[in-house]
Amino acid sequence: MANQSVKELTPLSEDITMQMARIRMSKEFNNKELLCRFLDYVVEETIAGRVNEIKEYTIGTRALGRPADFNPQFDACVRIHAGRLRQTLDAYYSNTGKGDPVKIAIPKGTYVPVFSFMPSEVTPVEPPATLLPPSSPGRLTIAVLPFHNRGPETGKHFFADVISEQLSTEISHFRNVSVISYYSMRMISNRLTEFNQLSAIYGIHYVLTGSVQVIEENIRINVQLIYTFTSEQIWAGTYDQPLSATPLNNVSDDVTRNIASVIAGYYGAIIHHLSIASPAEQADILGTHNAAFWHYKYHKEYNVPVLLQAKEALEHTLQVTPANALAWAVLGEVHLDSYLMDLHPVSVISSGIEYARKAINLDRYCMHGYQTLAWALLLARKRKASLKVIDECLALNYSSSNNIGWLGLTLIYLGEYERGKSLLEEAIELNPFYPWCYSFTMSVYYYIHEDYEMARAWGEKINMPSLKFDLVIRTATMGKLKLAKEGKILVRELKAIWPDIHRELKAFLEKFILFEDITLRIMDGVEAAGISLDHS
Repeated sequence: MANQSVKELTPLSEDITMQMARIRMSKEFNNKELLCRFLDYVVEETIAGRVNEIKEYTIGTRALGRPADFNPQFDACVRIHAGRLRQTLDAYYSNTGKGDPVKIAIPKGTYVPVFSFMPSEVTPVEPPATLLPPSSPGRLTIAVLPFHNRGPETGKHFFADVISEQLSTEISHFRNVSVISYYSMRMISNRLTEFNQLSAIYGIHYVLTGSVQVIEENIRINVQLIYTFTSEQIWAGTYDQPLSATPLNNVSDDVTRNIASVIAGYYGAIIHHLSIASPAEQADILGTHNAAFWHYKYHKEYNVPVLLQAKEALEHTLQVTPANALAWAVLGEVHLDSYLMDLHPVSVISSGIEYARKAINLDRYCMHGYQTLAWALLLARKRKASLKVIDECLALNYSSSNNIGWLGLTLIYLGEYERGKSLLEEAIELNPFYPWCYSFTMSVYYYIHEDYEMARAWGEKINMPSLKFDLVIRTATMGKLKLAKEGKILVRELKAIWPDIHRELKAFLEKFILFEDITLRIMDGVEAAGISLDHS
């Protein structure tokens, strides 16, 4: 490998940028914020041609957070962290970065980094059009283009690459989408003139792009989601955060997790866009292989015809691809909902358990398999077993906002109220497209805690007026608040869709509420609103 002088670095600064992104994301540098800041500073100053600024005092004050009166003669923090940084870099290049094209070292006796580049044997002028293989039919495909640095500090451009690469990784955790390699996208991005090229040439359905701007102690990240077939922007978001309160790597973790959930989650922007797309577009993008779409569709409408349609589509999917873990998990959930909708007796829960376990056996990281299994065990009234599955799922540290929300929802019905509420609130904050059952469960939580005003507020967010769940909790809340006029309206609506509520409500609530006192309290609220119930 050949060492490069500072003057020779400019043409290769993009390679250094990518190397910094790899290092920051490695296991060796995980949770080592001071070392990352140390390395960021000396690399940025070197790329900018300011090696004379790299001194103990400037490293201490600008990278390590020491005050202006910092004196390196009495405080050895820079020397200590430099030693640790050298050791960590050595460990990284001995393991994770063993085959990396760029080596960054900080020789003893100096704080100025030295860069070594592996010479390239072939440097094609124009990458071939076949650089990316066409995506598989029936598989929703997304790509992340390199984000742009818009700030005045050109040395921060490596952070834009960190965001882009981490987004690709985060989105790949969603089993319902296929993510094109970020490095492949990076190679072809300069040749793109229109977004629809990604659709026509590579079969990519959606592309994520954006920009990063770091100014003084603040960071702004702008993100756009593009539907490649029409080049239409279907979602955009802006994230502002003060760096003084949050380290740079924590910002990237928080933002990428948030964006990935909003984009690719079951209730995310992509599925929402597909739900209103034409049947032809849905068929072209989804085929019959996207279980997440059917999960979204039947939960959004939550009625018997759509549930049966989802069941048929999922069963067809599994005939074609029997190893599709996500399809098994969603099919298991469909069976459980058929029990809640009174289509099947309690014995159908065993099918839900069977399909959920099959999903987990096929894919250990199929989060939907765990959430379906936990919910099935709750419906089977196996509280300890359900809690164990939830703990196993969370221990994998792999959940999206959808999974976190469902686990939180399940915990509340298991009696783990505060823990469940915390997860449910996190999911709601991460994804504004969350399903109605989150609002319903939050309303139940506040009803249990006798905060009827908050229960009412969350109940009004459900917005499913033809749904038993919606009308029951809102009617009970009105009864507790002694709002006779509003209660009478809800009672009339509830009786219209559920004539036999007087003798069926108790059994309905007991399907998913394990504690009799909670069931009786909800029934008490419904009675206070004006419906006489059979308690037997």
